[in-house]
Amino acid sequence: MIPCALGIQLILYFILFNIVNADKFNLNVLRLKNLDPEIQVIAFDVNHGSIALGCSDSIFIYEKLEQSFNNSKLVGTVALPQPISSDDGFLELKLIGPQQVLYCDRFQCRLCTVSFINASCSTLELTLNGETLNNMESAFLSSRSFDRIFLRIAHSSSDGNKAAIFSFDIQDTGLLKPDQIAPDADYIQNLHTVAAFSHDSFSFFITSSLQPNEPLIFANIPTGNYSMLKITRICESDKTRFLESRIDHSLHCSDPETFVKVEAAYHDKLGGRLYIAVLQKNKEHIICSYNMNELNREMTRTWDVCQNVTLFDVSRHCQMVRSADELQEHCYIFTRAAENYRSQSCVKFGLSDETYDNCKLNEVQSRSYRYAWLENFKPIKGTIVARINRGEIGSILADHIHNALFVGVRYNKEQDIIRILMDTNALKKASRSVWQQKTAYSARVPIISSNEGTQLFYLNRTSIAKSKLDCQSLYTSCSMLERGGFHDSLGCIWCPDPEKQSALSATNKLGCSQPLSNVCPPIIDHANRDSGALDWQVFGSNLLRLEKSDVLICGMKCTVNRTASTNSKLQCSLTSEQDYNCDVKVIGILGEHNQFIMKAPKITSSVIPERMDAQNKSLSKGDKAIIAISAVIVLIIVLALIIYFGRRLVQQREKRDQPLTFPLGTFDRTASRDMDSVSQNYYLDLYSVKVPSRYKIDINDIKVERLLGKGGFGTVMLAIHQEQRVAVKIMSSDATDHQKCSEFLEEGLILANFDHENVLKLIGIAFIDKPAIVMEYMEKKDLHTYLRQEDLQVTLKNLLNYAIGVANGMAHIHSKGYIHRDLAARNCILNSNDVVKISDFGMSREIEDGTYFIRNVSRKLPIKWMPPEAMMNNNKADTKLDVWAYGVVVWEIMTRGGDPYDGIDGGDLKDNILQGYRLEKPEYCPDQIYNEVMMMCWKLDPTERPPFDELVAILNKILIEMGARQKSALEFHYQRLTDCYEKP
Repeated sequence: MIPCALGIQLILYFILFNIVNADKFNLNVLRLKNLDPEIQVIAFDVNHGSIALGCSDSIFIYEKLEQSFNNSKLVGTVALPQPISSDDGFLELKLIGPQQVLYCDRFQCRLCTVSFINASCSTLELTLNGETLNNMESAFLSSRSFDRIFLRIAHSSSDGNKAAIFSFDIQDTGLLKPDQIAPDADYIQNLHTVAAFSHDSFSFFITSSLQPNEPLIFANIPTGNYSMLKITRICESDKTRFLESRIDHSLHCSDPETFVKVEAAYHDKLGGRLYIAVLQKNKEHIICSYNMNELNREMTRTWDVCQNVTLFDVSRHCQMVRSADELQEHCYIFTRAAENYRSQSCVKFGLSDETYDNCKLNEVQSRSYRYAWLENFKPIKGTIVARINRGEIGSILADHIHNALFVGVRYNKEQDIIRILMDTNALKKASRSVWQQKTAYSARVPIISSNEGTQLFYLNRTSIAKSKLDCQSLYTSCSMLERGGFHDSLGCIWCPDPEKQSALSATNKLGCSQPLSNVCPPIIDHANRDSGALDWQVFGSNLLRLEKSDVLICGMKCTVNRTASTNSKLQCSLTSEQDYNCDVKVIGILGEHNQFIMKAPKITSSVIPERMDAQNKSLSKGDKAIIAISAVIVLIIVLALIIYFGRRLVQQREKRDQPLTFPLGTFDRTASRDMDSVSQNYYLDLYSVKVPSRYKIDINDIKVERLLGKGGFGTVMLAIHQEQRVAVKIMSSDATDHQKCSEFLEEGLILANFDHENVLKLIGIAFIDKPAIVMEYMEKKDLHTYLRQEDLQVTLKNLLNYAIGVANGMAHIHSKGYIHRDLAARNCILNSNDVVKISDFGMSREIEDGTYFIRNVSRKLPIKWMPPEAMMNNNKADTKLDVWAYGVVVWEIMTRGGDPYDGIDGGDLKDNILQGYRLEKPEYCPDQIYNEVMMMCWKLDPTERPPFDELVAILNKILIEMGARQKSALEFHYQRLTDCYEKP
């Protein structure tokens, strides 16, 4: 695996991580800039308007933008002194400010402040009784309060398990020493902490342990050690040396005798509740809910109870008893402040007449009878809200608005996030999962909720994603709803309307003509007429799901043969012949609809009806004359209208016809694919069958504004679609060849495979009398033309970011199994935010400049961007072809639009390259970029050329190192070398 410091720049990614399959969690992945797709993100945090990403040897902090992660900026990077393995992960990673992060691994904890790409870090001194805690099992930070942090550490040593709570002032001094320490008693074993949080000026920690039952031991009642679930509270204003305000309180969810250990916990700030997952002896996992205000009151009451207890009360009520039933309430509360942690039932603090505030014990000067730091063994009972019978629970997140939980379940080195509904009544059976998604196994917290609780941030293996917490975002296919989503408390339905095809909230179904609340519709692929003309077939899946189905051909009933029909084909017969162009509808009972209607696209026909002779014979001569005269009149009117509007159209085109060139690229599948055979009505058949419904656009929804550019393969128009400016590429009218048509449509469909900020986005595909590809509109020029502008002020940092953006886009394209055979600066376009995107318009260019040669396909490839092996075998192309071309792109960027191999004829270029000739280093280009990027891309042996993820890592390393040592060089105006790189 490539070191993180060499390459990651993030996504963000809710889920949520790029997820391709429709049945997976659609987090509307919005990727942050420059993520290396091969580097694993181990942990993340979202807080204080920032995002922190932790990977094996670096932590990256980004500014979080509410509207779009696409424009998130890198705030800074923390280089880790030693790598963190994905198996161990981060014990803690938490933002404590917009530019401050605290992290812990097994060996240390550090507090880091970042600015630009640099970071200064202070190591936290973690020692107990002179022993350094350098084999940590857990570390949890509760919060930042009054410029202080509270950290709970559990450490494994030869003497057993040790733990303590540390308090530090937030400073950048190189070494932070704790101001306060509250160590746990040595006889407490198996201490396991799972959560820390702040609530009402208190810091809380959720823990389980194995320890003596001190109230019974104190009363001389036989007992032993037992497993205990507990919550710890500390006043965040506590200024005592040993955090004397600390109170531990026992909790339980079911029978305490069956409790094994705590697994996870979540503090729901908005709902005011605490959710804790525990493991039972029967291997079942239960999740309990607690009211935080009630917990706080009970812990305050623990202190208040003890302030009314005397030493005499302890002796009379807690020692001289015959059974546990005789123990009074205060007998279950013990103090840890007794000498050597000896068992001491609580008494009034200071044993004076005055009663003290638990949070202000520093104001008490006396050192006598400071019986604070209390532990209450009388458990507070929670409410069971869920049961899970598989795996191990690693995390919890509550959706209190919809009474549901997201639970991270680990098993067999995998982790799933499941969504379950909370139910206080169903206490004896496992909770039903309504939604499920795989995530990174190593992540301790793979999913985080936004502050308002309406969005999710989700960690995938290499990305963060942001998603709305609604039906449409969670359930991207009807099959997901069928597997549980129909029962979600979100109240989800499926809208099968062709223009929607999405999940909706039942309260928002207005505009959906046939909403389905508990069943998914069949899928109809197409209808076909047999050679017999009367027999038709409707092909698809789950067709028998429609009860009492009928097929209508141009409104005429086509009787369904129930015996011959299957789930994938309905066979029906007409009583009279119908045209193959007829509308085909399938009607039946589905869900709550007695007449559920589905329209079937047609794919082929073999017979065209001929009935005109029979009809003509029944007409009289007078009828025929009237019809003929009427037809002539109509024809004259139609021709007049065509001529009139045709002239107007030509005049309008002449006014606005100002051709612009849009340099466009060609994508090709790494694994070859054969085009489906089609018959007549070729364009429509391709569009109907090949284009998924979610990408089909009604041509009437597109308003064309002006011409952008022309090419031999199509015309590009600027248009408006759904109040968004888009670029529409329409196949040229003379491109009637079937192969060209197939390639044109395939070009648009290939774009549908990509979801990356550095790759041009497909909006959809429309159909006039030929396909029209609708893509996002790029406001600025192509990178080659843009950089050649004389008055352009651009820095080396800008140029490096362009290069990194192109490499990131190419890494994404290669990860999807595609290659780009025409990568060049002219095919990289900038949007208004200076984000570079790789384009795929497929526009051809002139051949006279020697840039292209013709292959035995309809595309042209660029010689000056091609490696020698491709020149020798032009039918062979792999990812290393793109890597060579990328080296030329970086050269173009560093020359600000220079012409590569200027003055060298295309026919001589191959021999020159084989003899060792390479493009010279641009004058102002840093040596690192030329030697470590360009020259590596131009290795003669393709296997020695680095993959794009490695190139991203190299460029990021250069950017970081220059930012640390040569920041002024990065910000300096990078000159364009006109004299050297322009043709004479």
